[in-house]
Parts: sequence; structure tokens; C-alpha cells
Amino acid sequence: MALKKCKECGREISTKAESCPNCGAPIKGKKHGCGGFIISVVVVIAILVSISNSLEQCQNHTAEKKQSHKTENRYRTMQQQISQFQSQRDKSVKPIIAEFQANKAEFTDELESLIERKEYSLAQEELKKFDIPELSQELSIIKRKVKEGQLYEKVKKIPSKNYRENYNIYRDLVWLNPEKELYRKKRDYYKAKLDEEEKPKVSRIAIAGRQYIGRWVDDDPYAGSILEIYKQDGKFYMYQEFKDGSASTDEIIRISKSTGKVTFQKINPVHGDHYVINRNNQLEMRDSLGLIQAANPIN
Repeated sequence: MALKKCKECGREISTKAESCPNCGAPIKGKKHGCGGFIISVVVVIAILVSISNSLEQCQNHTAEKKQSHKTENRYRTMQQQISQFQSQRDKSVKPIIAEFQANKAEFTDELESLIERKEYSLAQEELKKFDIPELSQELSIIKRKVKEGQLYEKVKKIPSKNYRENYNIYRDLVWLNPEKELYRKKRDYYKAKLDEEEKPKVSRIAIAGRQYIGRWVDDDPYAGSILEIYKQDGKFYMYQEFKDGSASTDEIIRISKSTGKVTFQKINPVHGDHYVINRNNQLEMRDSLGLIQAANPIN
């Protein structure tokens, strides 16, 4: 171990000692390693990072606080505007309500008189004077009567052949006055006419040389059709007419016949497609898996 003399007391001490063990005097010129410097740098960096994070959080908090203040101010302004609007509306509505309440009986009688005379346009104009939400409940019955009268006068001018237009108006009239039997009958009548009009049509003109086996209607809402089986020149045929006006004719063969049941099949059936006339005279459309659809006979 290398030794040197202490400059204070002259006693020999180790060159690695930081102070004299005899007199305690510090050893001048003692050099430290780089470890302490690195630790100092790391500590300084950590402090700077901490300060930077604190500043960022402070800035974010300040921005959030400003945004919160802006939102609160906008909400407060909106509330003030709503309050002002409500106050102004109350000032304009209150006189209307007061006038209606003061003259309610007279006003109602006048409207009933206009309805009785079928002066629905004048009644509509009178109603506009008090057309505010606060009075909608009290005026709902009289409004329905006026609307009912207007629609009924309108529908009387529509030609009876205009099934769709008549049906729509009578449907609305039933909604306005469901107790009136005339409206219900008219609605059901025009609904039946519409249903009949939408059914596919098939010519009932007999063609010479044809033996008609039967006619059926398939009521499927998407692919409904009229079906007809007939025999001509010793062969059986299936005629099918669709809702869009298109039609097809296919030769079929009778593959079996028993009491109350006849089965036909196309020449080249797909998936075992075949037709069965059952005991109720319905035409069953079947495949290898079973019944697909049953068409009802046309008398």
C-alpha cells in the first residue's frame, strides 16, 4: 500500500485515505471517479423530466379548465335564451288562452254550426286562431270533426273506379271516426276491389280441342300465379300465368290416379317436382322433400 505524509501532522497515511486518521485533516487533491458525476447527471435529468411533466399537467389542467368555463358559459347563455324565449312566448300565448276560455262555449257552438253547414274551410280558419299546443287537447275532438268532414266531401267527388284513392281516404275516415259503419263498409269494399285487381288474370275463353282438368290460383304474395291443367291431342299440359303478365306452358304426364287424388309430373322434373290434385280439389305443388305450396281452385 502506498504511503504519504500528512501535511498537517507529518504522520504517514495511505494515499487512498480521504482524511488523516491521526489529525482528521482532509487530503487535498483527492480525485473522485466518474460514477459520482454520472449519478449527478441522472438526478438532474430526472428533476428536469419531473418539472416538464408537472408543467405539461398544469397546462392541460388550465386548458381543460378554460374549456369547462367555455362550456358553462355556452350552457348559461343557452339557458338565458330559452328563458327569454319562454317568457316572450308566455306573453303572446296567455292572451290567446284567456280569450279562448272566456269565449269557449260561443266559439265551440260557432264551429259546430259551421260543421253542420259543411263550411269546413271556414271552420279550419277559425281553428287557426287558437292553434297552440296548450289548447290542442281541448280542441282535438272538434279538429277531428272538421278533418272528417273535409275528407268525406273530398271522397264523394272521386270516381268509384279509383279503388286506391277511395280506399286510402275511407281508411283515414275510419281512423277519425271508427264508430261509423258506412266508413268501415266502404273501406272493406275498396280493399276487396284492390285485392281482386292485384290478382293475376287468366283467360277463361275455351279453346277448341282442349279438355280442361282444372284452374287454380296461387296466392303467394311474391310469386303468385294462375295455374291451369288441360289435355289436348292426348297429352297433358300445365299453363301458368304470373302477376307480371308473363306465362309459360309445360308438357306434363299423369303418373298416378287414385280415388280423389291425381298426380302429374313434368317431362324432365327438377328435384322431383310434381303436382297433386287432392281430395279438396286443391293443386299441391311438391318436390322430393314434400309440400311446397297449395293453390286453391277457381270456380
